[in-house]
Amino acid sequence: MPDIELHQRKDRLNIQAAAYLSAKHDLSQQAIAQILRVSPSMVSRYLNDAKEYGLVKTTAVFLRKNAVDADEIERMYDFAKLGSDIRRLLPSPKCGKEPLLREVRVFSSGDTNEDWSHRLDTFGLSAAKELHSIVSPPSVKVIGVAWGETVARLIAGLGKINYSIRSRPALFIPTCGEPIAGMRIKDIGLSSSWLASELDRWLNGGKGHCLSMSGVPSFIPYAESTDDIPEKVKSVIEHHFGKKKLDASFINDLANAFFEDHVKTRSEEYQQTQIKINELDAVITSVGFPDQGQRTYTKDLAGRGISPAKLKQYVLFDIGGISIPVNSEAVPKVAEWNDRWTGVKLAHYEQCALRAVKHHKPGIIIVAIGKNKAEFVREAIVRGLCNCALIDFELAKELISRARPHDASE
Repeated sequence: MPDIELHQRKDRLNIQAAAYLSAKHDLSQQAIAQILRVSPSMVSRYLNDAKEYGLVKTTAVFLRKNAVDADEIERMYDFAKLGSDIRRLLPSPKCGKEPLLREVRVFSSGDTNEDWSHRLDTFGLSAAKELHSIVSPPSVKVIGVAWGETVARLIAGLGKINYSIRSRPALFIPTCGEPIAGMRIKDIGLSSSWLASELDRWLNGGKGHCLSMSGVPSFIPYAESTDDIPEKVKSVIEHHFGKKKLDASFINDLANAFFEDHVKTRSEEYQQTQIKINELDAVITSVGFPDQGQRTYTKDLAGRGISPAKLKQYVLFDIGGISIPVNSEAVPKVAEWNDRWTGVKLAHYEQCALRAVKHHKPGIIIVAIGKNKAEFVREAIVRGLCNCALIDFELAKELISRARPHDASE
């Protein structure tokens, strides 16, 4: 027997899990390593230790011992298999011979009958350790973060687990400005700039290695017609420029000029952010409904002349605030809206996804829970906008059920 008792070892759960998965499911050391998120050589050590502790016989029959939770290990196995099946069934564009989708990790979000806020907390805590392992390597130097509640709960989960602070601080940058038109006081903790500072706090130890776009509007105001212009704005324009200038085109040009003069040229951190978005090693983001009325994103656009009804007509989903057109006919209109987005553009996401494969970086990390996100996550994968997906069990099952018969052969 080894010198130290099993119950005294910090890695006892991994030793038991490796023994169980090897005996019950006849998995290879490589497969067990993927589930436990360790190296195959470490799995070999675990299995040798399991034999020493008498957890397995040479016939590889698992001996339930020390109150090991076999149900929990089975769930780990099921979750890992779901992630593997999603990668196999959903077509992902390739960079050379390598698919852009490199990893799908499945986590618990609690019972589907539980309160949504509680489910977000459960998921955030469950997936936090995986997020840390993805973005903690020293080679991951520039990390972007979008806004949103799911992303915020995941980052909050980092504060509830044990892990080591990065030896070399990463630079965390917001991928978008502030949703000023749709933001409430309680939404401040969901903003991209706030979450960048929280990542610096939890992963760097609060060393100030983060940029901010606080005060920078996420979206330059847009009007398709004079009906979209608020009365107060109309009166100001009429007073200063006369009634002849009271049209949507002039208002849009004026908004662009104001942004160029008062934001772009005067915000040093904004300028630094625009440089660093071309160097992104990873982006932590979510996907969402275009017409979900209570979302900060939707309310922000509604306050700037783009109604939920218009969004639903032209937009399939958004990723980190970037609108993805529902079809080819919607591309020109959506391109107009995306041009007025002040943060990371679609081209930046696409470049980040390609660099992830070429240079072995995390790339685009999509965070999502709930089966109602299945269509959007699938489309993000198919369009090459996802290198890694951190999702819950309910969403994973829905993705599998929606996999088209020809998907796996594409």
